[in-house]
Amino acid sequence: MSEEKQFYTYLYLREDGTPFYVGKGHGKRAYVKHRNGPPVDHARILIQDHPSEQDALAAEIFLIAYYGRKDIGTGILRNLTDGGENPPSSKGKHASAATRAKMRKPKPLGHGQAVSRGRMGMVFTEEHCQHMRESRLGVPSQKVINLIGQQFGRLYVLARSHNVGVEAAWLCRCNCGTEKVIRGSALRERMTRSCGCLHRELTSLAHRKDLTGQVFGRLTAIKRDGHINNEIAWLCRCDCGKTRRVAYPPKFASTKKCGCNRPGVVCQ
Repeated sequence: MSEEKQFYTYLYLREDGTPFYVGKGHGKRAYVKHRNGPPVDHARILIQDHPSEQDALAAEIFLIAYYGRKDIGTGILRNLTDGGENPPSSKGKHASAATRAKMRKPKPLGHGQAVSRGRMGMVFTEEHCQHMRESRLGVPSQKVINLIGQQFGRLYVLARSHNVGVEAAWLCRCNCGTEKVIRGSALRERMTRSCGCLHRELTSLAHRKDLTGQVFGRLTAIKRDGHINNEIAWLCRCDCGKTRRVAYPPKFASTKKCGCNRPGVVCQ
């Protein structure tokens, strides 16, 4: 059996403590973002529970009448109705002539947007149609940087592929022979340098390498000690006598001490 809903009225308060909006709801309604709130500080939300929905509606009407509405010059609330609507209506929300004209005007499709039923029959320019055709066929447009024939680490760009989300992607061949689709930004910013074989090789080397006794700054590797974020961890002893777990290989390049010379740092 479903639990009975608990209805309430809520007031949104200004920083000076005066109310600026009254509403009725249940569940998380008072904390859901809408046209008039809620305030950033949830301490400025006052909630009063009521035994039934009708009681909550009656209380909403009373509070709006008591504090008055700004739009009709009777008070301080932003409410545009006298309350009691179930469900709440948009009555009283007046759009300007410019806004109504803008709403009636057909909007051109953006790059990658599908044609919905509401946009059927719209007339597009030839340039826009060509742009949509190129997007569907994977043909580079003037706005896309052509990467064909370029080398990025172990990856050689063969051809343009279909977009990954809204971003251009490219079919690449790795030195190991594997072909993979990579995002253009990942190639240009050197975030992806192989099909994944490079990471596997580095991980394999890290697993085989014995760092026992090696010194890195003020840290001396003692023994392997599990993993940190899927990377091999080594337990190291600092010159100050304290120990610290360091991930290998990513953190060894930047970690040279346990943190003993930094105030407030607690070491193991």
